[in-house]
Amino acid sequence: MGKRVPVVFFLVGFTGSGQTTYAKRVLEPAGAVRLSVDEDVFARHGRHGVDYPEYEYFERESTGRGRGAGSAGGVGVRGA
Repeated sequence: MGKRVPVVFFLVGFTGSGQTTYAKRVLEPAGAVRLSVDEDVFARHGRHGVDYPEYEYFERESTGRGRGAGSAGGVGVRGA
C-alpha cells in the first residue's frame, strides 16, 4: 500500500514558452529530476529566430548548415 509509483511529467511546447521555468520552479523543488536536450540542440543547430533569422531555417536544415550538423542533421551522431 505504501509503494511509490514513478511519475513522468513530459513538458512540450515552443522554445521560450516556459517548460524549463516550470520544471525549475515547480517540479525540481518537489523532488523531480529534470532531463533536457535543449542545450545540446541549441549548441548543434542554433536557436531558430535568435541565432539566425527565421527565414533561413529551411535552407539551413536542407543544406546541413545548422551548427555542427552532419549528414544526419547532427542528431544522434557522435564523433561522425
